[in-house]
Amino acid sequence: MRHCPNCQHEAEAETCITGEARPAPGDYSICFYCFAVLEFFTENDFVICQAPPAEVLRHANRLREMKARMS
Repeated sequence: MRHCPNCQHEAEAETCITGEARPAPGDYSICFYCFAVLEFFTENDFVICQAPPAEVLRHANRLREMKARMS
């Protein structure tokens, strides 16, 4: 079982933003219990670790740009 490294709550599930893929290393998530930003670390076991803030901001900006293009 995976647990949030911030609050230790069990990571029960993950969902792709498009609903079409499984998480891969480097993908980000949010713990719905403590709202920590997390990063999937390995492909096979999906160890969850805290993501560096600069990386989170870079990806958040990219997601905003993608959403704007889709509108």
